[in-house]
Amino acid sequence: MAKVLLGFFSWDDGGRSWLAEKSLSSLVQHFEGKADTGIIVLDNGTRSVTETYLRKVNVKRIYLPKNIHDIGLHYLLQKIAMDLDYQCCVPVENDFFFYASWRVKDCIDFLVSRQDVGACRIQQFEYARREEYDKLNPRAKRKGQSLRMFNVVTGEKLLWEGPLHVGRSAFYVTNLHWVNSPIIVKTSVYHQLFTQIQSVERWPVWQGGEGLLMRCYQKLGLKMGVLDGGCCKHSDRERGMEESTYRKSPLRYVSVSVAKVMELSQRWKEFLEGENGAS
Repeated sequence: MAKVLLGFFSWDDGGRSWLAEKSLSSLVQHFEGKADTGIIVLDNGTRSVTETYLRKVNVKRIYLPKNIHDIGLHYLLQKIAMDLDYQCCVPVENDFFFYASWRVKDCIDFLVSRQDVGACRIQQFEYARREEYDKLNPRAKRKGQSLRMFNVVTGEKLLWEGPLHVGRSAFYVTNLHWVNSPIIVKTSVYHQLFTQIQSVERWPVWQGGEGLLMRCYQKLGLKMGVLDGGCCKHSDRERGMEESTYRKSPLRYVSVSVAKVMELSQRWKEFLEGENGAS
């Protein structure tokens, strides 16, 4: 099996410490000690969300003194994976919970077998009920797990190939756009995405950053895998969940300095817990 690095993105908006601890607990419970699997916590300049819980678990932690937001964390994760020779990465936001973690091995075997697929979506999804996961469907029942069920980069209709069976799991191959998390991505593809955008002086964050990676992924001409049934899910917020908080958030207009991201990424070993940069 190819080596896989799970990167947990730890940050705090003032009220999600409890959620982050539960999410990290799920990650550790399912993956700690597994062969060819690494876990690293990327603590994004807050020192608050999981400080107490991190003392209880045996995982590597990098505390960054400067907040580089989500797109910077993606860059840092792929840099660490490249340096340590992990063939696949799993970026995990701090409000996702794993189940059926044995499917991750099947996902990696599937990715290795397909040169035309660069990444695989692993969030809860059922192909037979895909309309329920359509974010633009007013009758969709799976708001917390939803996505826009069309290709937002090209505007083309989605094409589906499958089901394809690898191990005990079923997969579909589609022209679906890139999503930031949760996803299993080939490290080499991850690296190519950021190679394309390093010439941009400042990177947008949140949906802006995700949109930038969508366009870069589309330029690579790669398809997306989709794990039928998924192996993780977003926190249960379907009831009363708003369509998007993006327009209301001040982070909508935030961007990050690429120079700062590059600087921190070159120093990641210093920030490992127990070494020079972390307490």
